[in-house]
Amino acid sequence: MKNLLFTLSLLFLISCGKEDNNNTNLPDCDFIGKWCQPSPFDPNVCYELLPFNIEFRANGELLLLNTTTQRWESSDCKIINVINIGTGIKAAEYKIIKIGANTMTIDIGTTMDLIRSN
Repeated sequence: MKNLLFTLSLLFLISCGKEDNNNTNLPDCDFIGKWCQPSPFDPNVCYELLPFNIEFRANGELLLLNTTTQRWESSDCKIINVINIGTGIKAAEYKIIKIGANTMTIDIGTTMDLIRSN
């Protein structure tokens, strides 16, 4: 009986503790997708020598430095709050300065020009 109660309690905690990666409250922002720094030699190609790649996923995941330890939130598609998944604490705030179909200027503490990456 103890084992059954322990197993049921453990299953309950695991199912309730799992974060929902399919957050339907996220807006459909223009910045969703993969971005990189443009090359100084060709502004339409990602700069491979100094890679800054970032991916804002539609489910709220943020892929930065090849890890998804953070997620993004935005209520207006202009200010992006970066949230640490482990602590739930806001780690950074990104501001969209301007965005087009394939280019974005973003302030992440310093202004960066990015291009859409494939």
